Amino acid sequence: MKAALINEENKLVDLAAADLTVLHPFDGASEADMDATWEALCSLLHSLAERNPESWEGIMGIGITGQGDGAWMINHQGRPARPAVLWNDTRTKVTDITDRDGLKRYCQEHSVTPIFQGANYYILKWVKENEPEVFRCIAKVVHCKDWLNFKLTGNLATDFSDTSTSMLNTPERTYDFEVLRFLGLEGLDHLFAPNLYSDEITGYINEEAAKKTGLKAGIPVVAGSIDVAGVAAGAGAVEAGDTIAIIGTTCCVTMVLTKPQLDYADTRGSILCHQVRDRFLRLMAMSNGTASLDWVRKMVLPNASFADIERQISPMEVGSEGVIFQPYLYGERAPFRDASATGAFLGITARHTALHLIRASYEGLAMSLYGCYQALPNSDASIYVAGGGAASNVLCQIISDCLGRKLQRPAISELGIYGITRAIRKGIGLSDKVEGSVGIDLFEPNVVRHQRYMELSQLFTGALHQMDSWWQARDRFLKVNQK
Repeated sequence: MKAALINEENKLVDLAAADLTVLHPFDGASEADMDATWEALCSLLHSLAERNPESWEGIMGIGITGQGDGAWMINHQGRPARPAVLWNDTRTKVTDITDRDGLKRYCQEHSVTPIFQGANYYILKWVKENEPEVFRCIAKVVHCKDWLNFKLTGNLATDFSDTSTSMLNTPERTYDFEVLRFLGLEGLDHLFAPNLYSDEITGYINEEAAKKTGLKAGIPVVAGSIDVAGVAAGAGAVEAGDTIAIIGTTCCVTMVLTKPQLDYADTRGSILCHQVRDRFLRLMAMSNGTASLDWVRKMVLPNASFADIERQISPMEVGSEGVIFQPYLYGERAPFRDASATGAFLGITARHTALHLIRASYEGLAMSLYGCYQALPNSDASIYVAGGGAASNVLCQIISDCLGRKLQRPAISELGIYGITRAIRKGIGLSDKVEGSVGIDLFEPNVVRHQRYMELSQLFTGALHQMDSWWQARDRFLKVNQK
């Protein structure tokens, strides 16, 4: 979690950050303590207040952009009904939902994002079947930023960008509760919060939150947005055709579209409402990102820094001398959907080293990103790149070589913060267009390396196509043998 003060000239005044703990109570589970998330925000706000007393007195508005998908469930007393189930949780793969009743076709025909394991209504079905006592006490199912906005203001609402990840007719910006009927959840429309535009004011800091955070009561809070929309807006990807690759804990590639460009024939990925009111995002969001790189590093070279590792893997040849890494540690949702997908190293021999495995993990991430990029409308335009992983020159160059496209990395960090600042400015009556150019770091693809990556992609996808039956067999084995 990060909290920042941005002044009226759109300059960063101060930034505070804290690590949050992800809980894994059983295989496939990924959860967060909702109270701990709120306490972390309060702590960061106090840190900013102590360091910036004069600026703190002049705060004009607040906004939050954060992780989407998942389910943050609130009971009738305004307390967490249970720990939040996060976007990369795969527990729902054991829930018997098939397309025999035409749900996939219904979503396609009604401009609704196809069902996937991290959708809030899918998680709600799991809770109903596995935690009936929790299910009975649920009053609202919202998203991460909505929970924090509720704690700040006492009002429960969400925004179109978050809701469009599931159960929203995206072009019309209206809930499609017919989806609930397919899942045996009819009659639960009231569990879902009303929608606002990202820049609309959802409420004002109340007295209780003021005491807890040190903020002044009465400061307006805008509805906010899902992180990918915030980062896109912060990078300047707001016009049709603008494309951005976010390389973070999850990776995604997204292109800005107008309403006439929307096409639901391809059910891979999703189409979301942008933070910008009349724009949409064609989004291919993976369940796996730089977390897989960190996992590999901890497994094979736990005492080495990324800087040391990258210095050694940078000159290595494309293809890691025959080693392929499938980065599906959390299942996958793009460029294919399969909650049962798992990670794997293929092609290992006795001569390979830890560095080969790490180089292969970088290339496996790039290969998956390439698969996502292929699902977007054709474009020769360069791609904005953002996210924590974008700080790595080695990773950016590998991705540029793999995609065969120029990458533009804005020479500022915290694009999500700058993106949500646009929404705050508009919500409180300021212009959301800020003068001044942002420096760009440019990565250009090497033609020879790109050709080699295209050859490598044949190996990568060939192995991938043979894994589906193995993943299903593994699930059956675990179901019988794992206690």
